[in-house]
Amino acid sequence: MSNTALAAKEDLYEDYVFVSPRHIVQLIECCIRADESLLFDIFYGRSNNDWRWAEIENTREQVGYAPQDRFADNHVLSATGFARLG
Repeated sequence: MSNTALAAKEDLYEDYVFVSPRHIVQLIECCIRADESLLFDIFYGRSNNDWRWAEIENTREQVGYAPQDRFADNHVLSATGFARLG
């Protein structure tokens, strides 16, 4: 595998798992404010990425989690892979 292909594969992984600090805080706040009848569940916290591997629909429905940030909005693809904007 070429270095460029390897870098692209690693960068795609970033899109799978990226979660912004704002979303981590939002998910915690949503869980704290959740209905008292919700005693236990497992929630995935991911940003609104194109390639996220975990479905977050249950998290949206159960606790109102609504991510807005996307990995692609904060990063740009260059010849060597993704670079953070700003």
